[in-house]
Amino acid sequence: MVEKTDRLYPVVSLCVYYGESEWDGPFSLKDMLKIPEKLQPLVSDYRMNLIQIRSSESLCFRNPDINTVFDVSRSIYARDYTKKIREVFLKADKKAFLKADRRALLRVSVQL
Repeated sequence: MVEKTDRLYPVVSLCVYYGESEWDGPFSLKDMLKIPEKLQPLVSDYRMNLIQIRSSESLCFRNPDINTVFDVSRSIYARDYTKKIREVFLKADKKAFLKADRRALLRVSVQL
């Protein structure tokens, strides 16, 4: 049973968009509905928290793995495969990266 003094925890929903083109869809529930003018004040809106991977350079996450996923994804969209893969390998295992030849790295980047 909910008491008068009880408080709820907020829930934040995020939509992570990874399409190749800029998001051109609705940004809120009201944007998706056809609401008669008279009913507009009575309908609650629900704003979408949109993260577009292509334009997420300013975001910094506490989890370094999430940062890496976003960095690699942006590099793929920019068609800059070897640079980001090189950085990921260098962070993971410098010796293994230095031994890998360029053709092998290019095969990995194409498969991403």
